[in-house]
Amino acid sequence: MNKLIVAFGVIFVLAALAACRSNVSTSHLNEDMLSGITRGIWDEDVYINEYLGFSFALPEQWMAAGDNEMAALAGISAEILSNLGQELSDDFWEIAGITMLWDMWVLDLITGTSVQIIYEVLRYPKSMMSEIQFIETIVEQAAQTTLEMKTSIIPIPTIIGNYAWYSYTNEIAVWGNFENMRHFINIRDGIVRHIIVNYLPDIAPLEGTLRLFSGAE
Repeated sequence: MNKLIVAFGVIFVLAALAACRSNVSTSHLNEDMLSGITRGIWDEDVYINEYLGFSFALPEQWMAAGDNEMAALAGISAEILSNLGQELSDDFWEIAGITMLWDMWVLDLITGTSVQIIYEVLRYPKSMMSEIQFIETIVEQAAQTTLEMKTSIIPIPTIIGNYAWYSYTNEIAVWGNFENMRHFINIRDGIVRHIIVNYLPDIAPLEGTLRLFSGAE
């Protein structure tokens, strides 16, 4: 049941993010912006992301999605992702025909906690949308749904790795239980970087998951 509740929350997050997408277009971004994105790598059970400046140690009861699952989430073939390598080329987004790419998705098989890392090409230049504005857009979309939930924007950024991440929390009622989602956002050079943590606060508080990241404050 816990896993079903968390999965429901993940579906909601993806729907909210989709509402912020535009048609695939990177015309407002230059090559330096797009080519600076680098995927994380797995060294045994440790995910290392030098681009974002942190690692994530995978405990024994956790599992990590592979490239096949990542490709399916992005709506591209596994072959495109496997041939991609670590650094995203400047023309990758146009060739793949996507604006979002999942770089990591891990799941605690016992508590149902999940963590996702997503890169997204922003439909506006960075000067037109800040992290708080982006969050307000998602919250506005969420308010139009029929889900029973409570949303709180966190005014103080959290340091994870090399960057300050702004965030908000959704508390969603599902089948009489409450699941929390903490959505961290950092925007740089027209690219939105997402870290999404879905968890059941009474079973696995957020603080425990954040401790799995190196460089989180």
